[in-house]
This record gives sequence, structure tokens and C-alpha cells, in this order.
Amino acid sequence: MSLTKRHLDRPVLDALVAELLDGARISRTTELTGGMFNAAYRLLLDDGRDVVLKASPPADAPLLTHEHGLMRTETAVYRRLAGVAGVPVPDVVAARLDAPAKSIDAHHEAVAALPDADVLLLSALPGRPWSDLLAELSPEDSRALRRQLGSVLAALHTVRPQPAAGDVRFGYPHRPVGLHADDWPAAFTAMVEAVLADGEHWGVPLPTDRVRRALRDHHGHLAEVTEASLVHFDLWPGNVFVATGPTGPTGPSGPSVPGAGGDEPRITGVIDTERAWWGDPLADLVGLDPFGTAEEDADLLDGYRAAGGRWDPTTPAARARLALYRVYLGLVMVVEVVPRGYSGDWLAEHMRHCENLLNSGLESL
Repeated sequence: MSLTKRHLDRPVLDALVAELLDGARISRTTELTGGMFNAAYRLLLDDGRDVVLKASPPADAPLLTHEHGLMRTETAVYRRLAGVAGVPVPDVVAARLDAPAKSIDAHHEAVAALPDADVLLLSALPGRPWSDLLAELSPEDSRALRRQLGSVLAALHTVRPQPAAGDVRFGYPHRPVGLHADDWPAAFTAMVEAVLADGEHWGVPLPTDRVRRALRDHHGHLAEVTEASLVHFDLWPGNVFVATGPTGPTGPSGPSVPGAGGDEPRITGVIDTERAWWGDPLADLVGLDPFGTAEEDADLLDGYRAAGGRWDPTTPAARARLALYRVYLGLVMVVEVVPRGYSGDWLAEHMRHCENLLNSGLESL
């Protein structure tokens, strides 16, 4: 359970859908329990549409600095990726961002119970999360999917910020957060410093001096990144949808993923883009496998390079940057446990993994 993830009852869901889709009605609801940040529900509408509704945390929820405005980032990234061949994503059906909820009529006054939420409606993707299929996939199927994922990431990394259109050059897209800059070392340092400040605020012990020393010592390696790409940074198997069966369109917009064919499992979509930022595409190797070494996955790298991707994780500078990104992700995962109020038998082991991630990154630097 997480303090940021609220439960929405049926009257609120009915009211939100009616507001966003001009009076549409819900015939069936299913709460999606996999995530730990936003509320999420799969909804079948009376007109046959299959959608997912996401609602941001309450206004008074305890958030890390970079977590403010994440649904605005998610919406913007889906819209940016909608026209990118090879990156299947949900369609944005409707969104209410930075707008207070308004009562529709006397039958939908419950929407006033959610005045502080950003709300996003997405088309539901075919297939199931890759993480749910791990036990069912053969080794050959898994290798094929990793090659496909490499291809998807290569296409995603072709997306560049457009400062003339209002994009930041490096860092988190949502400007009020302030975690952005005109060069990568400055942006990444700001991102790290924000998490260190969050840790101090929440009373989480962190190796702050070692982290700052690592940033200073490897400033030059960060400075080798002179052009930003879109970085998902959370593309673990739970955020990748996979389907099996005859080849067909891989998502609502229809582009096929290169490498999929016949009855071979295929990637039908990537989700949860709210933690995306503009920066070093190498960081996605950490985001898709936080506790492993994705840079050693030959199938993933083959798929990426075959699709024109620019990763080269073998240089000393690349290895240093990968370690820094593991430090950053480790910091985030260690600190977020406190404000989110995590609890349960799983927590002790989870914390060991997160602390090992942080410490292994520092030790390798």
C-alpha cells in the first residue's frame, strides 16, 4: 500500500467519465493494483470502449520533489510518442490537467470529491504485462521479446526535445519542478540534489558526501552527453505489454514492432511514462533492469543496434554514467519508502535491494 495511491469509488468514477467523455457511462470497472503511485482503473464503457482511468495522488500527499506534475509529463509523452513508428503506446482519450473538477449535474456531484486530481483516460492495450507472463514464456520467446524491446527503445530514443516548442533541453519536462538545465551535468546534478534534499526532509540517512563526490569526480563523463533523448527510465517488464497469437497491429495506433512475426510473442505497448526525462539514453539500461546489468544483455543490445540505436555501454565513460544512474535510482527508491508509508513483510528485502543498488553504484565509481 502507498499513501499516494487513492481508492476511487464507483460514483466518483462515473462522474469523472461523464465529465471527460460528455456523459459516457461505465458498464464494468476493475481496479488495477500493480502500481504504487497513481490510482488506476480499467473501465468498459457502455459504448464498447475499453479504457484506463488514472488519477494523481491527493494534493496533500507526501511527494518527492520530482514527483510533482507527473501526470502532465505522462500525458505529454504519450502524445509525443503517438506518431513515432515502433513505439506502441496507449492513445490519450481525454485528460484533465491543472483543472478543478466541476459538478456535471445533480446526478454527478461526486466529482467534487476529486477536485485536486489530474485525471487521464487512455485506450486499453491488448495483451498483458510482460511481468505476468514470465513463467509462461520459453527462453526463445524471452530472447525475442528482449530484441523487440531493444528495437522499441531505439525508436524512443530518436525523440529529441524541441526547445523552440517549450521543451527543456535536459532534465524533467515539467518546468515548475525546476529540475532541468541547458546541459546534462547541471540537469543531472539538480536531479540528484533534489533527492538528497528529500532524504534530509524525510529523515532518511544517505551517503550524501560520497554521492556529491562522485558527481564532481565524473562531471566530465556526464559532459560527454551533449544531445538529449527521451528517456523512459521505468521500462521494467511490468510496464511492457505483450501479446501472443497471430501478428496484428500492436496498439491503438497500429504500428507493428520490428522483429515480431507469426505466433511469436510481441510487444503491444509501453506504459507509465510519467517518470520520463530528457537526457542520456544510456540511463534506460538502468531503468529497465534496476537490480541487474542490462548492458550485458546481448539480445537487448542486438535489437537496439539493429534498429539504429546509439548505446555503447562498453567505454569507461559509459560505465561511469551507468553507475551514476544506478546511484540516482537507488536514492529515489530508498527515500520514497518513507513518504509513501510502505509496510509489509516484503519491505525489509526490498530495502536491502535498494540499498545494494545505491551502494554498488557508489563502489563501482
